[in-house]
Amino acid sequence: AHCDVLVTLYSTMVVEEAIHDKPIINACLPTGSGYGEDFWVPISEVPTFPTSRRVNSTGAGKLVRTIEELEAAVAGYLANPGLDSHNRQEFLRQELTYVQGEATQKTANFILSLLGDNKHGDGS
Repeated sequence: AHCDVLVTLYSTMVVEEAIHDKPIINACLPTGSGYGEDFWVPISEVPTFPTSRRVNSTGAGKLVRTIEELEAAVAGYLANPGLDSHNRQEFLRQELTYVQGEATQKTANFILSLLGDNKHGDGS
């Protein structure tokens, strides 16, 4: 709620920013060091991950791969924060499956059904 444009690498914060209808930029800028010593993935592969693909398929944010694209995307969103607003809303409709305040109960019932508690296996 307190930023003008989120610049991230497909953080789960994209959902929060979409809720606040704030512009999102996913910066996949090349780096030789990846994520560090314990986990290394080429940045170029990140947009192929499932969540990244969903963000990209809805156009909820901009994917940038160079500093020049990043500068242009930030300038564009600062000039027009409503750009891609409709796409952010579409992303939310896709990502937020349970919107009636039932997500915790439905998730708990699903987990119970996996544990063999069949009386809740129907999601109720």
